[in-house]
Amino acid sequence: MKNIIISFKFLIALFFGVSICHSQSLNELPMYGGIAKSKEMIKCDERLIEKMIKSKGSRKKATLHCLKLGWHYLFKNDLKTAVKRFNQAWLLTPDHYEVFWGFGIILSRQNKFDDAMKMFKKAIYINHTNARLLSDLGYTCTGKALNDSNNGEREKYFNRSIRLYEKAVKIDPNIGQIYSQWAETLFFMRNYKEAWDKIQVAQAKGASINPKILKELEKNMSK
Repeated sequence: MKNIIISFKFLIALFFGVSICHSQSLNELPMYGGIAKSKEMIKCDERLIEKMIKSKGSRKKATLHCLKLGWHYLFKNDLKTAVKRFNQAWLLTPDHYEVFWGFGIILSRQNKFDDAMKMFKKAIYINHTNARLLSDLGYTCTGKALNDSNNGEREKYFNRSIRLYEKAVKIDPNIGQIYSQWAETLFFMRNYKEAWDKIQVAQAKGASINPKILKELEKNMSK
């Protein structure tokens, strides 16, 4: 009976994103809040890792499964569930760049831009040739410029965004999302002509454009 109860708890943890090793609040923080773990928590993590590997057949497959679910819930804007899945991936493979990438986007959407940039830098340290990753860091720098900087700092973060977009398109010039994010940054910098040019490129490459940005840009371009 005891083994049945433990297995049932594990199934809840695995399929509903709640680790029995950590409290609900820690489950919803990247890397479980970075706390120093007790011996019992470490043992619990080890049991969870073992069960996930056994379920998927290998550590790599288990990691990729958790990452896939993390991105799925992130794209649905279910940030709480997404961070739980990325946390599970982090337990399995602590140095996978996509884990830190996912954490970076989540923190950025929560307007925690300093913490987000730290996560992006960890991801880029591991994989510095991913164009989308560089562009997402650029977009986060724009968020920092708009929401969390004085006037002197704002220009610095805007310029950092532009440099990251430029670097990203050198790696892969065919990703429309880069030009879309670039256009938004230029719009907020009030560089409407260049923003409009980037939108044309983004649309030609099949990227979607924020309709509010597009509407406002069209107004400014018609003046």
